[in-house]
Formats: sequence, structure tokens, C-alpha cells
Amino acid sequence: MIRSLSHVLYRLQIRGARRFGRLGLLRALKNDSGAGAVEFALVVAPFLFLLFGVMELALIVLAGITLEGATDRFSRLVRTGQFPAASATPDKIKAEICKGMTFFATDCTSTLVVDVRVLSDYSNIPTADPIKSGAFDSSQVQSKIGNGGEIQMVRAYMQWTLLFPMMKPIFHTLDNGKSVLSAKTTFKNEQF
Repeated sequence: MIRSLSHVLYRLQIRGARRFGRLGLLRALKNDSGAGAVEFALVVAPFLFLLFGVMELALIVLAGITLEGATDRFSRLVRTGQFPAASATPDKIKAEICKGMTFFATDCTSTLVVDVRVLSDYSNIPTADPIKSGAFDSSQVQSKIGNGGEIQMVRAYMQWTLLFPMMKPIFHTLDNGKSVLSAKTTFKNEQF
């Protein structure tokens, strides 16, 4: 014998009323005091992941733009002959680029790798980064500033420490766990 759903619910209500008092089962079914905590627990992890990801990405973009500006500023000095080729040591080149890094300049000289070289023509532009086996290969980096009218290339690489470890799988990292930000420019020196 099949009973109707309303009859079954009526019988449950009567049994619930006997256990919990009058209309007790309906009150128990309507009680949702823990629902907010459960919903919060389900939503908070993806929300925090998204929030921290956006914050990390904003810092990376800001540092990348700052590195681009500092590299362009240094390139202008080279292009116009204001940075003398005689004083083109790696430390002086790093120091000049780090001047433009503003609030990212705290450990700039220790995390910056700069490659400055003269090219014979625009078809010889190297495309490979000086990173081998998860570390910078210093044999692939030069510090040569050319004379007036020569083609010049400046590449700056900055090691960036990720603030949130959950972002490491997304960004290319070195063996030391740091990501790499880069800025590159190629130009022809003015006649100086």
C-alpha cells in the first residue's frame, strides 16, 4: 500500500511533536544556525587564494614596470653617450639601473643581472636568456658599451621573491625558488 507524501510528512510531524514538543520536528528542520559557518568555510579558501593571487600579480607587474623604466633610463644614458664606455663595469651598470628602481632598490644590486652588448646588426639579437639549469650563467653576460653609431642591446634580469608560495607553480622560478623579471631593449647609439 502506497501512502501519499503528505500523509508521511504528517506522521513524521506527529512523531516529532511527541519527541520534541509541539511542532518540534518542523523547528529542527528550519534551524539553520550553522549554515553561515559552513558556507563561510566553503568560500573562504578560494576567496583568499584569489585575493593573494591578485596581490602577488599586482606586485609583480609593478616591479616589472619599474624594471622596464630603469632599464630604459639606463639605455638612454648609453644611447646618448652620457654613460662612458670606460667605466662600464658590471657593478657600475647595476648601480645605475638600481637608481631607477625606487622602492624596489633595497636588494637590487644583489638580485640584478645585466647583459649589455654590442651587436653587428639587428639579425644577431640573442633570444636565449642567460639561465641554464635553474641558475644564471655568468658566461652568457657581457658589460660592453659600444661607440657612437653601433647597435646596442641591454637586458636586465631581476630575481623576484614570491610572497605567497602558492604562486610558485604558476611563475617560472630558479632553483633558489625565486622568479625572474626581465626588461630588454635594443637600439642604435647616437653619433657622439
